[in-house]
Amino acid sequence: MQGKFHQDLDEVKKTSKEILHLLANAICVSTAYSTQVHERFQGDLNPGYVGVKTQCAMLRMLKCLDFSYESIRKQYPEDSFICSEHRRYDAVVIQLDDGTKRLFVQGYAKDILDTCSRIISNDVDTQSLGKDERDEVLAKLDLDKVLYKVIAYRDLELNEDVDTENLFSSAHDMTCIAIIELDDMLRSEATGVMERCMDVGIEVKMITGDNKVKAESIASQCGMWSSKHTVKLVLEGREFDSQIRDDEGDIDHEKMSSVAGKLAILARSSPGEKYVLVQGLKQCPVETTGKRRVVGVVGDGTNDVLALAESDVAFVMGEEGTDAAKSTAQVMLEDDNLQSVVTAIVLARGIYDNVTKCISCHFINAFTVALYSVVSSACLESVSFP
Repeated sequence: MQGKFHQDLDEVKKTSKEILHLLANAICVSTAYSTQVHERFQGDLNPGYVGVKTQCAMLRMLKCLDFSYESIRKQYPEDSFICSEHRRYDAVVIQLDDGTKRLFVQGYAKDILDTCSRIISNDVDTQSLGKDERDEVLAKLDLDKVLYKVIAYRDLELNEDVDTENLFSSAHDMTCIAIIELDDMLRSEATGVMERCMDVGIEVKMITGDNKVKAESIASQCGMWSSKHTVKLVLEGREFDSQIRDDEGDIDHEKMSSVAGKLAILARSSPGEKYVLVQGLKQCPVETTGKRRVVGVVGDGTNDVLALAESDVAFVMGEEGTDAAKSTAQVMLEDDNLQSVVTAIVLARGIYDNVTKCISCHFINAFTVALYSVVSSACLESVSFP
């Protein structure tokens, strides 16, 4: 904000109230109104979140800055403005008290910053933001590993036409309000889960829409790159697709099963590539035993539906999962914790072992009784009684 990088919210609070109020309005109206943060008590460190996590995080930030997103939403009811949602941005047009219209946009840093020609400096004053300045700002951001959202606005001309289906077409000569860094932190149990998976013989493969660099960073943080994980092949979706096809462009099942078995991370993946990978894993036998793999998929989004449906066991997040994903679920994780998957597998193995042992014991007993009866009958027939 104001051309400075702030490390914590205490520094942000020192910004002028006008700028903070503008930022709060922009975030509140450009996030889905279904997104909510529920605090059970004042200053709750673990509030309940409903909706997209990145949007929840920004609403949570506003609460820490002493803003009430509920009050702002009441000031601008959802049916009082037009909005346009896209995978990489959210845009809304609201009408201010003086009758003018204002366009708010939030989205990925590279996409939105390219539309900005000005940036807020002090007390809502603005200064020019040319291409060189934008490139300088982007160079300071670690875009490969960290998610950055840019919040921007523009006051529309009185008679300016707006494409209600694509508000982003009006996003030019925007003024940048702030760049927000969103760190998708790993859950505390993530590292322990990876270690436990390897201990019990579960091979973990990561399928993500993030790029290679960020995917490898997450894999390193959660413990996938330990000494026990010997496979470290990382491919993006397009690379994976090219390596499993023959000269005629058709899928080569031998190549597919070979690549799938060696693959550790599939980055920048599409729903179709996830589906093909699951198919390949099912066709690729385990190297040590030669047996067919049992493939389980853990997912939560609509993009995971094809892979979930193709898997042997479909695990779906109960809290964050979409309705489409839940419709394919065989096992629902009510706590959205991967540790529950490992626990379920270990318990299922124990039950399976106990059942097989019980059946074996009954079979041996029945066989012993039957053998004893046959031998006894034969002995009785060979003995003559006076």
